[in-house]
Amino acid sequence: MTRLPVGVPPYQVRSATTADAEALRALLHSRETWMTQRGYPGSRNSYIVLGLLDSDPGPVKILTEDGEILGCAVVHQTIVHDPGWSAQERKEPTMGMRMVYTRLSPFGSARDPLALYMTWWAGDWVARHHPEVEWIRCTVPSRAVRDLLIHRDGWAEVRRTQNATFAHLYLMQRRPERKRGLAALIADPEQARPLSPSRP
Repeated sequence: MTRLPVGVPPYQVRSATTADAEALRALLHSRETWMTQRGYPGSRNSYIVLGLLDSDPGPVKILTEDGEILGCAVVHQTIVHDPGWSAQERKEPTMGMRMVYTRLSPFGSARDPLALYMTWWAGDWVARHHPEVEWIRCTVPSRAVRDLLIHRDGWAEVRRTQNATFAHLYLMQRRPERKRGLAALIADPEQARPLSPSRP
């Protein structure tokens, strides 16, 4: 890693653009190949991520270090199409965080902090820009990913459900939370670009 001036955060989160497409495609392909080889469900969603790069404000957020893309996530304003959430839950102001991909780590997923850093950033960003939002939510199709979200990243399971093909889905949520000192770790050059939270 390049030596940084004192006070400069080592990481940055920003919206991805079409200029990032090739580097992002390479990261997604590497992670999806790894997932497919290990039998993880839902491992072919990169086309969705890449198809959102033209949106403004962009829902695809990327974590970078020295200009290199280390991870991405889709942070958006709706969960109304996800199965399993109750009518009451759909009424609660919510932001979604899904399709989180990170660079492959030699230390293994359980010890890789990149997804945790992105979770911290999303929680802090929503808390600062959308104080009316009660929950950040996601749906994951794997028990292994569900366990990582709980034990590594601080999510809570709401319930387990099934999709139209009877595959298991895990509904997850966490509260938006200001993270003191996060700005020393992750720079956010787009602090003034909020999204709109979901309401039916």
